[in-house]
Amino acid sequence: MNVFKRNSVHMAVLAGLGALGVAGTASAVHVNPDGLGEVLIYPYYTVRSAATSIASGQYNTYLSVTNSTASYKAVKVRIMEGKNSREVLDFNLFLSPFDVWTASIEPISSTASAGARIVTNDGSCTWGNIKATGATGVPFSNLAYTAPTDNGGATLDRTNEGYVEIMEMGDITNAALQTAVNHNASTGVALCSSTTLSVADGLGLTGYLSAPSGGLFGGATLINTATGVDYAYDAIALDNWDATVGGLGSASTSLTPSIASGSVLTSDVFTGGALQSATWLTGINAVSAAIMRSNVMNEYVLDAETVSTTDWVVTFPTKRFYVGVGAGNAAAPTAAGRLFNSNFGASGSCDPIEVALRDREERIDTTVSSGFSPAVGPTGFSICWEANVVTFSHATFTSGTATPVLGSTNSAGFVVPAAFENGWLNMAFDTTSTTPALQPAAGFTHYGLPVVGFMVQDFTNSTIVTGTGAAAGAVHGGQFVHKYLRDIR
Repeated sequence: MNVFKRNSVHMAVLAGLGALGVAGTASAVHVNPDGLGEVLIYPYYTVRSAATSIASGQYNTYLSVTNSTASYKAVKVRIMEGKNSREVLDFNLFLSPFDVWTASIEPISSTASAGARIVTNDGSCTWGNIKATGATGVPFSNLAYTAPTDNGGATLDRTNEGYVEIMEMGDITNAALQTAVNHNASTGVALCSSTTLSVADGLGLTGYLSAPSGGLFGGATLINTATGVDYAYDAIALDNWDATVGGLGSASTSLTPSIASGSVLTSDVFTGGALQSATWLTGINAVSAAIMRSNVMNEYVLDAETVSTTDWVVTFPTKRFYVGVGAGNAAAPTAAGRLFNSNFGASGSCDPIEVALRDREERIDTTVSSGFSPAVGPTGFSICWEANVVTFSHATFTSGTATPVLGSTNSAGFVVPAAFENGWLNMAFDTTSTTPALQPAAGFTHYGLPVVGFMVQDFTNSTIVTGTGAAAGAVHGGQFVHKYLRDIR
């Protein structure tokens, strides 16, 4: 059973505050619907190849992060591959007031086994210095999943898709570091003094920061110039994540901070017209509660006339903190941590899914659905990775093969009957398995899994002709954020 239990004493205190006209908690981790925060989660990046009926080519992923405040900020950028969230690159980024940093994740070559890299010509400071590497960029590494191995494959191909997390380590209070990262008013380029940055990094930014204050926002664009599609999305923003005095500074080579490092142990969720607050034993549990969902819902399009295809990105950004490596299941001593069903191995770490698939006219597909929504029935379907791409197809789809829109191999698929050309899917996380519950003390329970993501679909227009009368097709794309249900009781 995929559950969290929240502290009933904390809820009693909140009820008392509510009677006094005080809403919520002063400092609680939450998803900021306005898009600003201390932590940004980018659910998916890719440099995979994908094909349409007109053309084929590789994706690039363009990243951006903006500091909307008048404060100088030190930020940790961490890029994870999608199978088991093993780090392929991280570095420290320094943002001056009202600064924007951009970069591109690109394929190293047309050969998938070469892996991916990051390239930037942005004037903001990073340490290590990515800009200094020019067009070559910094290649992603497979060291985190080969030394030691996690049994998920050792090649650089794993670096071709995954997700990104950006965490504010703190506001910069040191005058010398502020001067080094401030942009020249004439050139727009920061000094980025290697001496100042090196000294600060050597000290792990100790004494350079105050607690994070938030105000970051970001986004990504998945662009395939060969096929002509461009899928853009906003990063998910978590606010009130950390209140550590002196910030969470670390050297650029450090594995900390991570999304689990926040000091705030309370989460806020607004659902069903009410604020649900909870206190947890660890910061990562508070983060997981903030993005915990029982159901994921979105549309699919398989329109024959437009040769449309649909992929869903389903990412579990905190899964790595609950899942071990090696044999294990819910009944074994080496079982995965709470929430997820099994440890990671060659086939991933799989969790059962229940689904209800409907067309646009309310009809339900009884071959894969239970007929009940939102309480949908088991189908034997599961998803196994940390950044998954679920595709929809009228033909049999084999997990691990490339999906039609994004070209992902961290894949699973639904076979949709021909009569259900377009419609929507309600995906529910199984709450009947024997996965241990997370039980800080006693009280209410969060059901589901911590999940983020979106849907992408393409449309082909093959009727376009040029001025000379030659045929010239066009491919268009759309991106839609998932819709969710929460189950807190």
